[in-house]
Amino acid sequence: MDKYPIVHPAKPSDYEAVAKLVTELHARHVAARPDIYAPDPCPLGPAYYSKLLGDPKSKVFVA
Repeated sequence: MDKYPIVHPAKPSDYEAVAKLVTELHARHVAARPDIYAPDPCPLGPAYYSKLLGDPKSKVFVA
């Protein structure tokens, strides 16, 4: 049995999981530094995620 997660390039079908993680992380930033970060219920929108996946200069990986 593998002890390490399998890392692979993100796919469109990974959006929900990635967006959930980004939302949780952004909430932590807001809580720690409300003077810098503003609340945002969807800090990673589907259009921006798709743009990242289609940009050859952008690398998005999931595990």
